[in-house]
Amino acid sequence: MKYIVIPPEVGPVPPITFDFAIEEFAARHFTDDDYCFIWQTRPTVIIGRNQLLVNEVNVDYCNANDVFIARRKSGGGAMYSDKGNVMFSFISSEPDVQKMFRWAMGKMADVLRDLGIDATLSGRNDIIVDGRKVAGAAFYRVAGRGIMHNTLLFKSDVSALQNALTPSKEKLKSKGVASVSQRVANVADYLPGMTVEEFKEHARRDNYREITMEDMEEIRKTQELMGRKEWIYGRMPQHTEVRKLRLPDVGSVEVYLEIKDGKILDLNLVGDFFIMGDVDGEIIAPLRHQPFTREGVAAALQGHDLSQVVRGLTTEGWLQVLFG
Repeated sequence: MKYIVIPPEVGPVPPITFDFAIEEFAARHFTDDDYCFIWQTRPTVIIGRNQLLVNEVNVDYCNANDVFIARRKSGGGAMYSDKGNVMFSFISSEPDVQKMFRWAMGKMADVLRDLGIDATLSGRNDIIVDGRKVAGAAFYRVAGRGIMHNTLLFKSDVSALQNALTPSKEKLKSKGVASVSQRVANVADYLPGMTVEEFKEHARRDNYREITMEDMEEIRKTQELMGRKEWIYGRMPQHTEVRKLRLPDVGSVEVYLEIKDGKILDLNLVGDFFIMGDVDGEIIAPLRHQPFTREGVAAALQGHDLSQVVRGLTTEGWLQVLFG
């Protein structure tokens, strides 16, 4: 595995849209090996591709406290990051998403274990220390390459984290906690005296590849697209019906349905689930113009393996979301 090095001209902490553009550029052009990219952000809230911003983020707090709001291309839930976080992006040609999760999260856990911290993998995408989350991950594909970005709480402002995010009570209840702050911990609490820069040096390796200034033109174009308000804020899907359920091993699934004369005209999915395949082609398209009944939906999805599209989702789980 090689480590990606950024030109010093970029500056120490660019907006997170730049980092997203770097990992996408590397996935498209650096295909000779697996890659890792280590970065940091200014105070930022990042929501998953399929989340509604108004459901997840305290926008007034973010605007008043200069917290940047961004949307990533991967699924999963909303997260807060600042200069006290260490962000990792792993880029690989591994076709099996489950193997890539285990590989990337295992490498992060190994970094902590090398420092004497008893870190364990838990749930869909978490690293746990003493029962609290210190790192999470999300995944998407670009040009046949998998990108998994991870956030590790090193010495983050947990108070700002709690104020910036507005997770549902159902999500917190599913984690067995009453607040975000009860669920998370900083790695620095277990490494007295170590700075975030020293931690980053511990995680880096000597085998690297540099981003050149010639690469920057394409990177800046991708960054500009990810910074547009239309992408970040999205829009409320048109709908006549809403169904919502939190499924074990999947996450929160919220479906906005446009129903007419008993048939599905259109639908949109939002939530903190993990996307592994083509949601539009494998779930949405087969259901358009089908009867909005349990039997009609089941028949339309026959032969479709939903777990290859949304991590952990089954046809029965999908039917539970829609019909109870």
